[in-house]
Formats: sequence, C-alpha cells, structure tokens
Amino acid sequence: MRVAVVALLVSLTACIDHQLVPCGDLACPIGLVCTPGGCATADAAAACNRVADGTACTTTSVANGTCTGGACFAVACGNGVLDAGEACDDGNVAFNDGCSPDCRSTEVCGNANTDPLRGEECDAGIEGLSSDGCTSVCTFEIEIWREVTPEGITGRHSYGLAYDADRARTVLFGGFDGGQDDETWEYDGESWRRRLTATTPIKRTVPAMAYDRARRRTIMFGGESVFAYKVDDTWEWDGADWTPRTPAVRPPARAGAAMAYDPDRKVVVLFGGRANNNANLNDTWEWDGTTWTEIVSIGMPPSARALSSMTFDPVSGNVVLFGGYSSSGAHADLWAWDGMTWTLATPTGSTPGLRFAAAFASDGGRVVLYGGQTSISTGYLQDTWIWNGSAWSGPLTGPAARSHAQLVYDIARARFVLFGGAGDGVRYDETWELTQTTWTENELVARPGARWDHGLAYDALRGRVVMFGGRTNTSRFDETWEWDGTSWLQRRPPASPPARSHAALIYDGRRVMMFGGAGTLRLNDQWTWDGTEWRDITPPVRPSVRDAHGLAYDRDRRRVVLFGGANDLNALNDTWEYDGDTGTWTQVGIGGPAPSPRRSTTLAYDPHRKRTVLVGGSGSNGQPLSDIWEWDGTTWTEAGTLGPNVPRTRVGLTYDPQRRLVTALGGQTFLMFPLIDPFEWNGTSVDERLPPLAPTQRAGTPLAYDQIHHTVVVLGGADSIGGLDDTWVRRFESAGHPPERCERAADDTDGDGFAGCADPDCYGRCTPLCLPGTTCDPTDPHCGDGVCGPVEDHLLCPADCGAP
Repeated sequence: MRVAVVALLVSLTACIDHQLVPCGDLACPIGLVCTPGGCATADAAAACNRVADGTACTTTSVANGTCTGGACFAVACGNGVLDAGEACDDGNVAFNDGCSPDCRSTEVCGNANTDPLRGEECDAGIEGLSSDGCTSVCTFEIEIWREVTPEGITGRHSYGLAYDADRARTVLFGGFDGGQDDETWEYDGESWRRRLTATTPIKRTVPAMAYDRARRRTIMFGGESVFAYKVDDTWEWDGADWTPRTPAVRPPARAGAAMAYDPDRKVVVLFGGRANNNANLNDTWEWDGTTWTEIVSIGMPPSARALSSMTFDPVSGNVVLFGGYSSSGAHADLWAWDGMTWTLATPTGSTPGLRFAAAFASDGGRVVLYGGQTSISTGYLQDTWIWNGSAWSGPLTGPAARSHAQLVYDIARARFVLFGGAGDGVRYDETWELTQTTWTENELVARPGARWDHGLAYDALRGRVVMFGGRTNTSRFDETWEWDGTSWLQRRPPASPPARSHAALIYDGRRVMMFGGAGTLRLNDQWTWDGTEWRDITPPVRPSVRDAHGLAYDRDRRRVVLFGGANDLNALNDTWEYDGDTGTWTQVGIGGPAPSPRRSTTLAYDPHRKRTVLVGGSGSNGQPLSDIWEWDGTTWTEAGTLGPNVPRTRVGLTYDPQRRLVTALGGQTFLMFPLIDPFEWNGTSVDERLPPLAPTQRAGTPLAYDQIHHTVVVLGGADSIGGLDDTWVRRFESAGHPPERCERAADDTDGDGFAGCADPDCYGRCTPLCLPGTTCDPTDPHCGDGVCGPVEDHLLCPADCGAP
C-alpha cells in the first residue's frame, strides 16, 4: 500500500516538477531517496540502514515507527504492514476478520488479548485451556471451593456388580441403601471410589451385570426402578461414562435376571428374572455387543425363576446357573449352558441346598457360591461352597449370614471380592475377600483422621496426591494415604518411615521424596515413595537434623531446593540443593543475600518464571513473618511482602499450573490465631482472593495441585480448637462451559475444537510432566510414547494402551 501511495505522490509531483530521481518502476521527487521499499526521506532511510524489517525506529519526524523496506515509516494500524507491537495488520480497521481494529489481536480465543466485539469476556493466553479463570471459549469462570470429605460407600444390597478385568476394577451400580440408588462405584482392592458420570442410568435394584472382555465394556440390563417398575434398557460402562444402547430387539423388561459373560463365544448370556406382571421368566438371551438374540434351548431349560446366580465355569467351558426363587420357593439345582442347550448337572457328594440371591463367581479352576436365603423373609445363609466342575465341596465358614449380595473374582489380585448384602434387618457395608479357603475383611477407612503439619505432594505420573505423617496434641503418625480426585486410599506398605510431623514432601518428576521432620527427635533422613513402597535413601552428606523446613522441586534445573527449618536449638536459614541424578546434597547461596532464619516456612516452584518462591514463616523469636523471597538457582531476592497486617507462618502453598501462579491458604498470625484467607502471588504482588465459600480458618495445612482434576487439594490442618479431618478442593468453573472431561480420544466435550490429548486441558493424563505453556522434554512420558502409563488408558490413549 505504501508503494501505491508513493507512486500517486510521484505522479502528482511529476505534473509540477519534472526533476525526478529513478527508483525502479517509480521516480522519487528531488529530496527523497530510493530504498527497496520505495521513496523515503534521507533520515528515514538512514534510520533503517542495514536494519531488519519490523524493527522499531525513530526519525526527526517519526516518533514511533517501524523499519519497512529499508526505511522508517510511522506505525499505523490498517496500512498492511506488520509494525512493531502489532499482532496483525490486514490492511483495514474492520473487526471479525481475523485482525482486530487496533491490530493487537488475531481475534482467536487463547491469544492473550480479549476481543469483546467477538463476545470474549477474558483471554488467558493458551488456546484450548480452561480452569484458569477463563474457559477455553474465553468466558469467565468463577472460583469455587468445595468440601469433598469422603464418607465411603453406604451399606446396600440388590445392586449390580461386575469385574472389569482390563482396568482391574470391581464395578457396582445402584442397589438399595434405604432407597433405590443410581450411584456408580469402583473398588480397586484398596478403596471404594464413587464415579461421578456425565450420563447416569435411572435408579434401580437387582439389575443384571457382566463384563464383556472382548469389547472392554461392563454391560447392564434391566432391574427394578421406582414403584416396582421393571425396565428393559441396556447400558454400557467403559470406565468413564455410561452409554445407553437401543437395539431394535431386546429382552422384555425384568428385574433379578442372571447374567454372565462367555469368553469362548464372546457373548453375554442373560437368563430369567421377574416381569412387570410379577411372572417369573425362563427365557435365554445373548448380547454380542450390537444385538440381543433370544436363544431357544434344544433341551428343557431351567424352570422360571429370578435372583439366580450365574457365572462362567472355565473347567467345563459352560455358563453355569444355580438356585433362584420362584412362586414355589427357593431352588437348589445347578444348570450348564453351552450356547445351545441347558443341561441339569448332577453333582456328586454334598450340595449347598435351597437358596436364592446368593453370590456366585469363578476363577481359573473354581466356582464359588456364598450365602443366600432359603425363604423370602428368613433363612439367611453364611456358608461357602466350591464347585470344581463335577462336585461341590464345603461348607466353609464365611462372613455373617446375608443375601442379595454379589461376588466377583478379582483376576489381578487373585481373590474373590464380596460386598454388602442384606442380613436380618441389616444392610452391610463390609468388603470381604476370599483367598483359597480363607475369608478376610478389608477394613476400609474413608479418610485420614484429624491431623496437622503433615506432608502433601502430587505424584504426576500416577495422578495421586500423597500424604504422610502429621500430628495431633498427643500423637504423630506414620500413615501413608493417597487422594485420587474422589477418594482417600490408605496405603499399607511393608515398611514405613518413622512417625513424624513437620516433614516436607515434594515430587521430583519420578517419585515422591520426603526429608526430615520431627518424631521423638528431629530427623534428617530421606525417603522416597513410588506408589508401592517407601525406600530409605539417606545419603551420607546431607542437611543437618531439622523440622518445619521448606522444600520444592526446580523442574527446570532438576534440583530439590531446601531452605531453613529449626534444629534442636535455633531457627535456620541455610539453602541446600539435591541432585536426584547423582544422589548428592550441596549447600548453596553461601555468603549471598538470604531470608532471615525461620521455621514453618513454605516453598513452591514457579516453572513459568523459573523461581522457587518462599512465603513467611516464623523467625528466631517465634513471631510470624510477612516477606516473600525468590531463589533463581544462584541468588535469593526479596521479591515482595504480604503486607503489614498479615504476617503469617505455617502457610499452605502450591503452584497452580492452570493459572500460572503460586496459590496459598491460611496459616497463623500472632497469638497463634489461624487464618482463612486464600491468596495468590504472581511474581510482583499478592492478590487476596475473596471466594463466597472457602475452607474454615486453619494452619499447618499443606496444599497440592491435582493436575488431572485441576484442583487445589486441602486436607485437615488445625483451627483454634484442634485438628480437622475435612478435605476441600478449589477449582475455577463455568456452569455454562465445563472443562474437557478427558475421557476418550475422540471426544471434545467442551466444544473448543480440541479432542483428547490434543486438548491442553488433558495434560494431566497425556503429558503429566509438561505443564501448559512450558517447553516439553520429548523423552518425558506422554501419550504416544508406546508405553501405557498409570494415568493413561485405552479410551484416552489407544495408541499406547490398545484400542477397545
């Protein structure tokens, strides 16, 4: 455009003055010089002599210019030239054409420029990212704190149960826990975890469930909904959500049907149940993943009944069915289905006797039957029987007598799992496991007990927040717990570090590491946790004994940073770094500026600014401090202050990778008064957060950031009365535009144009060591590296974990 303007000026000048200077296809008037970009004044050309285009420039007449074609021209949006400071210039000042009227925005969400004319309310600067205060379509999110203290699964009976062999999870749906239920729960051998789903089947009892190994889906059919209404719907659970299946042909509505998967023929077999007219059924149906087909037995089928037990017998290669209940009462017969014919088995020796609603499952060589009931209201049983393909053996002593329970075989852990059931006026919430001939109750605890000054760290590769230790007024703990985003799981490794409080936990990109703390004495031992066991790796050269020190991991320099704490006599202000590759500690920052001696300080590493941040603590005189310091790997710099009215110690601190800020909660002030106020540090100033709801006042509460669920996690701490055992999470949310669920590779649930691992919202599962907006190390674990990592599965990363 500039060339065209110059040409016009030249043509006009030519009419007046014929003294022109040749310049390619143009002619420059006397006083102008020829440049590659056209005619320009001498000082404009001199300002950009041998200077790259796009460089800012000035002349006597141009205060704000850009070098273009060898000359300095004034910056102007809409002239078709990309000037310094412009994001674009399309030659006009229109909007909604890919370049804003001020040339500062490309008018796309995620470019760090808010475009109100395009309906944007905010723009945090990373395309496709949410949960940072701004959705992936550039609308506001609000800060929400929620108490999510788990209560554990409630006692229930008449639920559906199946074992997902690919994910090593026992899946439970519905049942009766005082009312009909629509909850989905999973058990991994350590804890029951409730799964919150986008789609949920209606409430029901006695549905039929089985796991389809070929298609990696748990299948559920029918059941009894409210007002005793039986349903005929088919649902599939893939480990992330329920999906309704609507085949044109399906079994009639029923409840209490028996269901099992036949791995040889790769079909789910369904038998019997009770219809809406209360008639018992004895039809046989098979589901192949697409179609329900009624199969008519060549021989006489079992009599009509409901609440039978059914499983696959790997010894005979048949589906076997036992017992059930009909108008004539409970049954004690055993049947085998080979895909064409039902055959009445004639076992030798003793038999279990009459029963219905028993628990029935199989492993590689045994079919196990437990409990049941002999009549509609009495006769609860507690015996265990084993079928070897030709004879029953038993009975064995088992858990308390019950009926309407379910039993599955956990292949990964080589044991049978039994949950709940109904006894004489009792709804059980117990989980029992059978190995060989011994029943053992897995006494699950829903959450850690009240405590403060414990350690907390997020294990990115395993997707778990790890907690160790802590104290009350009378005790210190050696417990290890993990938070998976829904449930606390108590881990019971063969050996644990000694009980302690005031230790520090961090995650170093490979494992959780703990240093020091206070038990009976102050400590300087060093431990690592890999998700299975604690290992004492205490090196010979290391920081001195201490507790209440700060610990952080500098992921850019691959160094653990330790500062301060207190020994048996004094508060400390030494700085140490640990190199996990060589296993060595080095004292650093000697002789340079440093924070004053202090204990109960907290550190967090900011990877975007490449600084370790230190906040507060208590000095040698025990008084809380308000200074903020930063360590760049060489030097400590005092970077800011909390202000004169809010000095504090025992602050909860973590880094929020979504918002790219250090976030903090609570602490205590003078007179040991605990605080409630959350705040953030952006590297320059403190931003006090004022959410409508926040955790109650507390101190000695470490924080961790859960990268999968995009939440700051808070556990316990101490208020002015004593210890707390509650769990809180903070998240930025929009009711109208929830973030990507990151469940399946092809799903774009938030509608931002990115699906699966291409969506930055999914980094916690897809690139767990690479945070949004940072440079990734290509050797770090990621979806597509050919290894199915702990946070990946076949739904989100089929390339690594195998397509279903």
